[in-house]
Amino acid sequence: MKKTKKAWKKIATIDDEIMSSGYKVNDLEILVDQKVYNVMRAAADIAGEDEYSILFKGYWTDTGIVISEEYYIPKQTISGGSVDYDEPLGILREQQGFNVVLHSHPFTKNKDGWFSKDDMEYINTNFPISLLANGLNEIIRAHVVLETPQKGYDIRVELGYGDIHTFSNESMEVVGLDNIRKKKAIFPISYAGSYKSQHLVNDYDFNKYGY
Repeated sequence: MKKTKKAWKKIATIDDEIMSSGYKVNDLEILVDQKVYNVMRAAADIAGEDEYSILFKGYWTDTGIVISEEYYIPKQTISGGSVDYDEPLGILREQQGFNVVLHSHPFTKNKDGWFSKDDMEYINTNFPISLLANGLNEIIRAHVVLETPQKGYDIRVELGYGDIHTFSNESMEVVGLDNIRKKKAIFPISYAGSYKSQHLVNDYDFNKYGY
């Protein structure tokens, strides 16, 4: 049926009301406080070519997800290919609000790094927001878990370097760096011409905590 001028005018009026309602759709972006990079650089100086991890707090705004300057460096034992947490992160996440976990891949020297399979299984599924840093102290990838109205059905969104932006330029003092401890290397010990393996022994408990 052919619409009258009056009907088309009514449709146009509804469209105008929707357009002026303030509702808008934005691309998801990560906005990182510059002081976050100060913390990362300090941790990287301690870790060297080993991985490290830091917890931050993030929150939603009308421009995206903001990663704030508030941080905590968890007790951890690090190596060139892994970070073993030596305290329960679930308490820090649930009770203290550290909902962002960052860890580094120091062997990645470009902006095209990816989360590993272990990262996805053991880290990214346990935090709403996960960040990956490369060996140049850049945040190159983000993993965000979005809740849906359907119970047990969440959506994963992965963002690249172009979706991660920085704001502010203030410096800050970094605390908690003494929580980053390197794994001790294993070297053979010579006994009268023979060799005996030296076992890895650390002066703290290696109990693994759940998330």
